[in-house]
Amino acid sequence: MRKFLILLFISLVIYSPVKGFEDLKSDSTKVNSRALFSKHNMARLILPAPFIVTGIAMYGKPGERFQQLRTNYFTNFSTRTDEFLRFSPTLLLYTLKAAGVESRSSWERMILTNAIAGVLMVGSVQSLKMIIKEPRPDGSESNGFPSGHSALAFVGATMVHHEYGLTNSPWYSVAAYSLASVTAALRVLNNSHYMQDVIMGAGMGIMATEAGYMISGAIYGERGLLRGSRENARKGVPVNGYSFTGGSLEYVRILNTPEIDGELYNTSWGTAANLESIFYNPSAKQRVADLGIHLSANANTAMAQKSGGNESDKTSINWLTLSIGPALSLKAGNIMRFGVTAEAGYSRLILNNNTINEKSSSGFYTGASLFCERELIDGVIFRIFARSRNSIHSRPIPDINSLSFGGTMSISLY
Repeated sequence: MRKFLILLFISLVIYSPVKGFEDLKSDSTKVNSRALFSKHNMARLILPAPFIVTGIAMYGKPGERFQQLRTNYFTNFSTRTDEFLRFSPTLLLYTLKAAGVESRSSWERMILTNAIAGVLMVGSVQSLKMIIKEPRPDGSESNGFPSGHSALAFVGATMVHHEYGLTNSPWYSVAAYSLASVTAALRVLNNSHYMQDVIMGAGMGIMATEAGYMISGAIYGERGLLRGSRENARKGVPVNGYSFTGGSLEYVRILNTPEIDGELYNTSWGTAANLESIFYNPSAKQRVADLGIHLSANANTAMAQKSGGNESDKTSINWLTLSIGPALSLKAGNIMRFGVTAEAGYSRLILNNNTINEKSSSGFYTGASLFCERELIDGVIFRIFARSRNSIHSRPIPDINSLSFGGTMSISLY
Protein backbone atom coordinates (compact mmCIF):
# COMPACT_ATOMS: atom_id res chain seq x y z
CA MET A 1 0.00 0.00 0.00
CA ARG A 2 2.78 2.42 0.89
CA LYS A 3 4.58 1.69 -2.38
CA PHE A 4 1.36 2.57 -4.22
CA LEU A 5 1.14 5.86 -2.31
CA ILE A 6 4.74 6.67 -3.21
CA LEU A 7 4.10 6.01 -6.91
CA LEU A 8 0.92 8.09 -6.81
CA PHE A 9 2.72 10.97 -5.09
CA ILE A 10 5.64 10.95 -7.54
CA SER A 11 3.17 10.97 -10.44
CA LEU A 12 1.46 14.02 -8.94
CA VAL A 13 4.80 15.74 -8.38
CA ILE A 14 5.63 15.32 -12.08
CA TYR A 15 2.12 16.13 -13.33
CA SER A 16 1.43 19.21 -11.21
CA PRO A 17 4.15 21.45 -12.67
CA VAL A 18 3.21 20.28 -16.16
CA LYS A 19 -0.45 21.21 -15.58
CA GLY A 20 0.50 24.52 -14.03
CA PHE A 21 2.68 25.54 -16.93
CA GLU A 22 0.13 24.34 -19.46
CA ASP A 23 -2.17 26.98 -17.95
CA LEU A 24 0.47 29.65 -18.65
CA LYS A 25 0.90 28.80 -22.33
CA SER A 26 -1.02 31.88 -23.44
CA ASP A 27 1.37 34.21 -21.60
CA SER A 28 4.62 33.98 -23.55
CA THR A 29 6.20 36.76 -21.47
CA LYS A 30 6.20 34.51 -18.41
CA VAL A 31 7.16 31.10 -19.68
CA ASN A 32 8.24 29.67 -23.00
CA SER A 33 6.17 26.51 -22.72
CA ARG A 34 7.58 25.05 -25.93
CA ALA A 35 11.09 25.27 -24.45
CA LEU A 36 9.86 23.90 -21.14
CA PHE A 37 8.50 20.73 -22.74
CA SER A 38 11.25 20.25 -25.31
CA LYS A 39 12.67 16.80 -25.95
CA HIS A 40 15.92 17.84 -24.27
CA ASN A 41 14.12 18.93 -21.11
CA MET A 42 12.01 15.80 -20.92
CA ALA A 43 15.24 13.78 -21.13
CA ARG A 44 16.30 15.44 -17.87
CA LEU A 45 13.87 13.17 -16.03
CA ILE A 46 16.01 10.18 -17.03
CA LEU A 47 18.71 10.94 -14.46
CA PRO A 48 16.61 10.78 -11.24
CA ALA A 49 14.51 7.85 -12.48
CA PRO A 50 16.88 5.01 -11.43
CA PHE A 51 17.19 6.46 -7.92
CA ILE A 52 13.44 6.83 -7.49
CA VAL A 53 12.66 3.39 -8.94
CA THR A 54 15.35 1.79 -6.75
CA GLY A 55 14.14 3.65 -3.66
CA ILE A 56 10.60 2.37 -4.18
CA ALA A 57 11.73 -1.18 -5.05
CA MET A 58 13.94 -1.36 -1.92
CA TYR A 59 11.24 0.01 0.39
CA GLY A 60 10.71 -2.32 3.34
CA LYS A 61 12.68 -5.55 3.87
CA PRO A 62 14.86 -5.38 0.70
CA GLY A 63 16.35 -2.06 1.80
CA GLU A 64 16.45 -2.83 5.49
CA ARG A 65 18.81 -5.73 4.74
CA PHE A 66 21.54 -3.16 4.08
CA GLN A 67 21.32 -2.08 7.72
CA GLN A 68 23.33 -5.23 8.44
CA LEU A 69 26.38 -3.45 7.01
CA ARG A 70 25.96 -0.63 9.51
CA THR A 71 25.25 -2.99 12.41
CA ASN A 72 28.15 -5.33 11.74
CA TYR A 73 30.84 -2.82 10.77
CA PHE A 74 29.84 0.40 12.58
CA THR A 75 27.73 -0.71 15.54
CA ASN A 76 28.43 2.29 17.78
CA PHE A 77 29.06 4.86 15.06
CA SER A 78 27.81 8.37 15.80
CA THR A 79 28.71 11.76 14.34
CA ARG A 80 27.11 15.12 13.62
CA THR A 81 29.25 15.70 10.53
CA ASP A 82 26.28 15.00 8.25
CA GLU A 83 24.40 17.95 9.77
CA PHE A 84 26.97 20.26 8.17
CA LEU A 85 28.14 18.15 5.23
CA ARG A 86 24.70 18.30 3.59
CA PHE A 87 25.39 21.97 2.75
CA SER A 88 28.85 21.30 1.30
CA PRO A 89 27.86 20.74 -2.37
CA THR A 90 25.91 24.02 -2.37
CA LEU A 91 28.84 25.75 -0.64
CA LEU A 92 31.13 24.37 -3.35
CA LEU A 93 28.77 25.73 -6.01
CA TYR A 94 28.91 29.31 -4.75
CA THR A 95 32.58 29.17 -3.70
CA LEU A 96 33.61 28.28 -7.25
CA LYS A 97 31.42 31.07 -8.61
CA ALA A 98 32.84 33.63 -6.16
CA ALA A 99 36.39 32.47 -6.95
CA GLY A 100 35.89 33.38 -10.59
CA VAL A 101 35.53 29.90 -12.10
CA GLU A 102 33.25 30.41 -15.09
CA SER A 103 29.98 28.55 -14.68
CA ARG A 104 27.21 27.66 -17.07
CA SER A 105 24.87 30.35 -15.74
CA SER A 106 25.03 33.94 -14.59
CA TRP A 107 24.62 34.75 -10.89
CA GLU A 108 20.96 35.70 -11.36
CA ARG A 109 20.05 32.63 -13.39
CA MET A 110 21.96 30.24 -11.12
CA ILE A 111 20.42 31.63 -7.91
CA LEU A 112 16.91 31.43 -9.37
CA THR A 113 17.49 27.84 -10.51
CA ASN A 114 18.79 26.91 -7.06
CA ALA A 115 15.82 28.61 -5.37
CA ILE A 116 13.28 26.82 -7.56
CA ALA A 117 15.01 23.48 -6.98
CA GLY A 118 15.08 24.10 -3.23
CA VAL A 119 11.39 24.92 -3.02
CA LEU A 120 10.41 21.89 -5.11
CA MET A 121 12.69 19.62 -3.07
CA VAL A 122 11.47 20.77 0.35
CA GLY A 123 7.82 20.65 -0.70
CA SER A 124 7.98 17.17 -2.23
CA VAL A 125 10.21 15.59 0.43
CA GLN A 126 8.28 16.95 3.41
CA SER A 127 4.94 16.02 1.83
CA LEU A 128 6.07 12.45 1.22
CA LYS A 129 7.41 12.19 4.77
CA MET A 130 3.98 13.15 6.14
CA ILE A 131 2.17 10.74 3.81
CA ILE A 132 4.37 7.66 4.37
CA LYS A 133 5.29 8.17 8.07
CA GLU A 134 8.10 5.64 7.89
CA PRO A 135 9.77 4.90 11.27
CA ARG A 136 13.49 5.59 11.42
CA PRO A 137 15.78 2.64 12.24
CA ASP A 138 16.67 4.17 15.61
CA GLY A 139 12.97 4.53 16.45
CA SER A 140 13.27 8.26 17.15
CA GLU A 141 10.62 9.52 14.70
CA SER A 142 8.24 8.37 11.97
CA ASN A 143 9.45 10.59 9.14
CA GLY A 144 12.36 8.61 7.70
CA PHE A 145 11.30 8.21 4.07
CA PRO A 146 12.77 9.95 2.13
CA SER A 147 15.93 11.53 3.59
CA GLY A 148 15.86 15.33 3.53
CA HIS A 149 19.61 15.59 4.21
CA SER A 150 20.34 13.46 1.16
CA ALA A 151 17.88 15.40 -0.99
CA LEU A 152 19.47 18.74 -0.07
CA ALA A 153 23.00 17.42 -0.69
CA PHE A 154 22.06 16.06 -4.12
CA VAL A 155 20.37 19.34 -5.11
CA GLY A 156 23.71 21.09 -4.60
CA ALA A 157 25.70 18.28 -6.23
CA THR A 158 23.50 18.22 -9.33
CA MET A 159 23.84 21.97 -9.71
CA VAL A 160 27.64 21.69 -9.50
CA HIS A 161 27.41 18.92 -12.11
CA HIS A 162 25.50 21.18 -14.50
CA GLU A 163 27.36 24.42 -13.79
CA TYR A 164 30.93 23.09 -13.69
CA GLY A 165 31.11 19.36 -14.33
CA LEU A 166 29.49 19.52 -17.76
CA THR A 167 31.17 22.77 -18.77
CA ASN A 168 34.67 22.61 -17.24
CA SER A 169 35.83 19.27 -15.81
CA PRO A 170 34.07 16.06 -14.69
CA TRP A 171 36.13 16.14 -11.50
CA TYR A 172 33.87 18.93 -10.23
CA SER A 173 30.99 16.47 -10.57
CA VAL A 174 32.99 13.73 -8.87
CA ALA A 175 33.79 16.04 -5.94
CA ALA A 176 30.21 17.27 -5.51
CA TYR A 177 28.54 13.88 -5.83
CA SER A 178 31.16 12.39 -3.48
CA LEU A 179 30.22 14.95 -0.82
CA ALA A 180 26.53 14.20 -1.36
CA SER A 181 27.13 10.44 -1.25
CA VAL A 182 29.13 10.70 1.97
CA THR A 183 26.26 12.71 3.47
CA ALA A 184 23.83 9.93 2.51
CA ALA A 185 26.17 7.24 3.84
CA LEU A 186 26.55 9.04 7.17
CA ARG A 187 22.77 9.21 7.55
CA VAL A 188 22.70 5.40 7.32
CA LEU A 189 25.76 4.94 9.55
CA ASN A 190 24.17 7.21 12.18
CA ASN A 191 21.17 4.85 12.15
CA SER A 192 18.95 7.78 11.17
CA HIS A 193 17.85 6.26 7.86
CA TYR A 194 17.54 3.03 5.94
CA MET A 195 19.27 2.70 2.58
CA GLN A 196 16.04 3.19 0.63
CA ASP A 197 15.47 6.51 2.44
CA VAL A 198 18.71 8.06 1.23
CA ILE A 199 18.42 6.63 -2.31
CA MET A 200 14.92 8.05 -2.64
CA GLY A 201 16.11 11.36 -1.16
CA ALA A 202 18.92 11.52 -3.72
CA GLY A 203 16.46 10.88 -6.54
CA MET A 204 14.06 13.56 -5.37
CA GLY A 205 16.90 16.05 -4.95
CA ILE A 206 18.09 15.37 -8.49
CA MET A 207 14.55 15.53 -9.86
CA ALA A 208 13.89 18.88 -8.16
CA THR A 209 17.13 20.31 -9.59
CA GLU A 210 16.38 19.09 -13.11
CA ALA A 211 12.92 20.66 -12.82
CA GLY A 212 14.58 23.87 -11.62
CA TYR A 213 16.72 23.98 -14.74
CA MET A 214 13.70 23.25 -16.93
CA ILE A 215 11.71 26.12 -15.41
CA SER A 216 14.56 28.65 -15.36
CA GLY A 217 15.41 27.70 -18.95
CA ALA A 218 11.82 28.38 -19.99
CA ILE A 219 11.93 31.76 -18.24
CA TYR A 220 15.36 32.96 -19.38
CA GLY A 221 15.80 31.24 -22.72
CA GLU A 222 19.37 31.94 -23.83
CA ARG A 223 19.83 34.89 -21.45
CA GLY A 224 22.34 34.35 -18.68
CA LEU A 225 24.10 31.39 -20.31
CA LEU A 226 27.85 31.97 -20.05
CA ARG A 227 29.41 28.68 -21.07
CA GLY A 228 28.42 25.77 -23.28
CA SER A 229 28.69 22.09 -22.46
CA ARG A 230 32.05 20.40 -22.84
CA GLU A 231 30.24 17.24 -23.91
CA ASN A 232 30.80 16.32 -27.51
CA ALA A 233 27.99 15.68 -29.92
CA ARG A 234 28.21 11.89 -29.71
CA LYS A 235 24.99 9.98 -29.71
CA GLY A 236 24.47 6.44 -28.60
CA VAL A 237 27.26 4.20 -27.37
CA PRO A 238 30.88 5.39 -27.85
CA VAL A 239 33.56 3.22 -29.39
CA ASN A 240 35.90 3.61 -26.41
CA GLY A 241 34.97 2.19 -22.99
CA TYR A 242 33.51 4.28 -20.19
CA SER A 243 36.12 5.43 -17.68
CA PHE A 244 34.36 6.15 -14.40
CA THR A 245 34.48 6.19 -10.64
CA GLY A 246 31.50 5.45 -8.41
CA GLY A 247 29.85 3.29 -5.78
CA SER A 248 27.49 0.34 -5.91
CA LEU A 249 25.17 -1.70 -3.71
CA GLU A 250 24.92 -5.46 -4.00
CA TYR A 251 22.92 -8.43 -2.75
CA VAL A 252 25.30 -11.27 -1.86
CA ARG A 253 24.86 -15.00 -1.52
CA ILE A 254 27.54 -17.26 0.02
CA LEU A 255 27.69 -20.39 -2.14
CA ASN A 256 29.66 -22.74 0.11
CA THR A 257 28.81 -23.96 3.62
CA PRO A 258 31.38 -22.36 5.96
CA GLU A 259 32.82 -24.46 8.76
CA ILE A 260 33.39 -22.50 11.97
CA ASP A 261 34.90 -24.19 15.06
CA GLY A 262 34.09 -27.58 13.58
CA GLU A 263 30.42 -26.72 12.96
CA LEU A 264 28.75 -26.16 9.58
CA TYR A 265 26.78 -22.94 9.13
CA ASN A 266 23.96 -22.21 6.70
CA THR A 267 23.91 -18.68 5.31
CA SER A 268 21.20 -16.32 4.12
CA TRP A 269 21.28 -13.51 1.57
CA GLY A 270 23.55 -10.67 2.61
CA THR A 271 24.50 -7.24 1.33
CA ALA A 272 27.58 -5.39 0.16
CA ALA A 273 28.78 -1.90 -0.65
CA ASN A 274 31.48 -1.29 -3.23
CA LEU A 275 33.70 1.56 -4.45
CA GLU A 276 35.18 1.01 -7.87
CA SER A 277 36.83 2.68 -10.82
CA ILE A 278 37.67 1.60 -14.35
CA PHE A 279 40.17 3.52 -16.46
CA TYR A 280 40.63 3.16 -20.21
CA ASN A 281 43.18 4.98 -22.34
CA PRO A 282 41.24 7.80 -24.04
CA SER A 283 43.96 8.29 -26.66
CA ALA A 284 44.08 4.62 -27.65
CA LYS A 285 43.01 3.68 -31.15
CA GLN A 286 39.27 3.27 -31.31
CA ARG A 287 38.10 -0.32 -31.58
CA VAL A 288 35.11 -2.43 -30.64
CA ALA A 289 36.87 -3.95 -27.58
CA ASP A 290 38.68 -1.74 -25.09
CA LEU A 291 41.10 -2.98 -22.41
CA GLY A 292 41.47 -1.04 -19.15
CA ILE A 293 42.28 -1.38 -15.46
CA HIS A 294 39.76 -2.03 -12.70
CA LEU A 295 40.13 -0.99 -9.03
CA SER A 296 37.71 -2.08 -6.31
CA ALA A 297 37.15 -1.91 -2.54
CA ASN A 298 34.28 -3.95 -1.14
CA ALA A 299 32.58 -4.62 2.21
CA ASN A 300 30.26 -7.65 2.53
CA THR A 301 28.13 -9.09 5.30
CA ALA A 302 25.82 -12.10 5.66
CA MET A 303 24.16 -13.88 8.56
CA ALA A 304 24.90 -17.53 9.24
CA GLN A 305 23.19 -20.03 11.53
CA LYS A 306 24.60 -23.29 12.84
CA SER A 307 23.09 -26.29 11.04
CA GLY A 308 20.28 -27.60 13.21
CA GLY A 309 20.74 -24.70 15.63
CA ASN A 310 18.40 -21.98 16.87
CA GLU A 311 18.42 -18.18 16.89
CA SER A 312 21.13 -18.04 19.55
CA ASP A 313 23.48 -19.92 17.20
CA LYS A 314 23.65 -17.11 14.67
CA THR A 315 26.81 -15.26 13.73
CA SER A 316 27.64 -12.61 11.17
CA ILE A 317 30.23 -13.27 8.50
CA ASN A 318 31.88 -10.06 7.31
CA TRP A 319 34.59 -9.83 4.71
CA LEU A 320 36.48 -6.99 3.06
CA THR A 321 38.28 -7.10 -0.28
CA LEU A 322 40.71 -4.80 -2.10
CA SER A 323 41.50 -5.73 -5.68
CA ILE A 324 43.00 -4.70 -8.99
CA GLY A 325 42.79 -6.31 -12.39
CA PRO A 326 42.03 -5.94 -16.10
CA ALA A 327 38.66 -4.88 -17.52
CA LEU A 328 37.51 -5.66 -21.05
CA SER A 329 34.61 -3.67 -22.49
CA LEU A 330 32.93 -4.43 -25.82
CA LYS A 331 30.41 -2.39 -27.77
CA ALA A 332 27.11 -4.12 -28.49
CA GLY A 333 25.77 -2.17 -31.44
CA ASN A 334 24.39 1.20 -30.45
CA ILE A 335 22.55 -0.17 -27.42
CA MET A 336 25.11 -0.62 -24.65
CA ARG A 337 28.57 -1.82 -23.74
CA PHE A 338 29.16 -5.10 -21.91
CA GLY A 339 32.29 -6.68 -20.56
CA VAL A 340 34.19 -8.62 -17.94
CA THR A 341 36.65 -7.90 -15.16
CA ALA A 342 39.20 -10.19 -13.51
CA GLU A 343 40.16 -9.29 -9.94
CA ALA A 344 42.85 -10.29 -7.47
CA GLY A 345 44.02 -8.82 -4.19
CA TYR A 346 43.59 -8.77 -0.42
CA SER A 347 40.80 -10.22 1.69
CA ARG A 348 40.03 -9.91 5.39
CA LEU A 349 37.32 -11.98 7.02
CA ILE A 350 35.74 -11.20 10.40
CA LEU A 351 33.48 -13.61 12.29
CA ASN A 352 31.44 -11.79 14.91
CA ASN A 353 28.63 -13.20 17.03
CA ASN A 354 28.44 -9.97 19.03
CA THR A 355 30.63 -11.37 21.79
CA ILE A 356 34.26 -10.76 22.66
CA ASN A 357 35.16 -13.97 20.81
CA GLU A 358 35.70 -12.21 17.51
CA LYS A 359 37.86 -14.01 14.95
CA SER A 360 39.53 -12.45 11.95
CA SER A 361 42.01 -13.46 9.31
CA SER A 362 43.74 -11.96 6.29
CA GLY A 363 43.83 -13.87 3.04
CA PHE A 364 43.93 -13.81 -0.73
CA TYR A 365 41.08 -12.72 -2.95
CA THR A 366 40.21 -13.59 -6.54
CA GLY A 367 37.09 -12.72 -8.46
CA ALA A 368 35.47 -11.86 -11.77
CA SER A 369 32.42 -9.98 -12.95
CA LEU A 370 30.13 -9.60 -15.94
CA PHE A 371 28.61 -6.17 -16.57
CA CYS A 372 26.61 -4.10 -19.00
CA GLU A 373 26.58 -0.31 -19.03
CA ARG A 374 25.20 2.70 -20.81
CA GLU A 375 25.48 6.47 -20.43
CA LEU A 376 22.05 7.69 -19.39
CA ILE A 377 22.52 11.43 -19.87
CA ASP A 378 25.06 14.19 -19.16
CA GLY A 379 28.02 11.92 -18.44
CA VAL A 380 26.22 9.71 -15.89
CA ILE A 381 26.83 5.98 -16.41
CA PHE A 382 24.38 3.28 -15.32
CA ARG A 383 25.83 -0.21 -14.77
CA ILE A 384 24.40 -3.55 -13.67
CA PHE A 385 26.61 -6.53 -12.92
CA ALA A 386 27.03 -10.00 -11.47
CA ARG A 387 30.23 -10.75 -9.57
CA SER A 388 31.86 -13.95 -8.28
CA ARG A 389 34.18 -13.61 -5.27
CA ASN A 390 36.51 -16.12 -3.68
CA SER A 391 38.20 -15.23 -0.39
CA ILE A 392 40.85 -17.76 0.63
CA HIS A 393 42.06 -17.90 4.25
CA SER A 394 44.29 -20.11 6.33
CA ARG A 395 42.64 -22.65 8.61
CA PRO A 396 40.64 -22.62 10.84
CA ILE A 397 39.09 -19.50 9.25
CA PRO A 398 36.81 -20.68 6.41
CA ASP A 399 37.07 -19.73 2.78
CA ILE A 400 34.15 -17.73 1.40
CA ASN A 401 32.83 -18.23 -2.12
CA SER A 402 30.05 -15.82 -3.04
CA LEU A 403 27.95 -14.51 -5.89
CA SER A 404 26.56 -10.97 -5.91
CA PHE A 405 24.25 -8.86 -8.07
CA GLY A 406 24.09 -5.08 -8.07
CA GLY A 407 24.03 -1.79 -9.88
CA THR A 408 25.78 1.54 -9.81
CA MET A 409 25.50 5.12 -11.02
CA SER A 410 28.89 6.61 -11.89
CA ILE A 411 30.44 9.76 -13.38
CA SER A 412 32.17 9.42 -16.75
CA LEU A 413 35.69 10.87 -16.39
CA TYR A 414 36.28 11.59 -20.10
